[in-house]
Amino acid sequence: MGKLFRPGGRMVSALVALTLMIGLVPGTEAWAAKRITTGTIALSGTAVVGGKLTVSTKGWKPKRLTYSYQWYRSGTKIKYATKQTYRPTRLDLGRQLQIKITAKKKGYKAKSRTVRLVNPIGRGRITPGQVWISNNTYAGNLLAVNMLWPNATPAVGATFRYQWFRDGVAIIAPTATKDKYQSTSADAGRYLSVRVTASAPGYYSTTVTSARRYISP
Repeated sequence: MGKLFRPGGRMVSALVALTLMIGLVPGTEAWAAKRITTGTIALSGTAVVGGKLTVSTKGWKPKRLTYSYQWYRSGTKIKYATKQTYRPTRLDLGRQLQIKITAKKKGYKAKSRTVRLVNPIGRGRITPGQVWISNNTYAGNLLAVNMLWPNATPAVGATFRYQWFRDGVAIIAPTATKDKYQSTSADAGRYLSVRVTASAPGYYSTTVTSARRYISP
């Protein structure tokens, strides 16, 4: 590289240094990360306790973006709720949920968008189960309630109430409000049934009545 001289042969070193510095500094646009263009966000599912909510994206560019998710309850981050799908719990009842989506890709500046559900989370419904009386249907025997409830699991925190009936009339007895009923001679030749009510925090109660069983003398 040639040297720059003023008339008279004096080298202008400062000007050379300045010229070299300018030549080495890249333009701002060359170093700026590319931008991600957001598209649409859709929320689907049932906004009730025990329901299932799923967020999806469409039209975000460029392709092959990596997404991360964070759900919020009334503006507060929900711990461990970092999946595309979220199931509202009883803590969400009456609260409004939000979901923050962050898109990333190497060479691009990360882009985030937050959307919220229009309505607060409502009460869920316990799916009605099956209820039937054990086969020991003889007067004087201890009769038991057999049940099968699809979503009244321990995780839901469901509790059950019982009421036994004789020919459709509620029985008044120490065991008539329990899951096992001690039948008596008064039940001989009559029909018994049992009504079971399932309740859980954040859910509407659900009641199921068994089929009537004939009590043999």
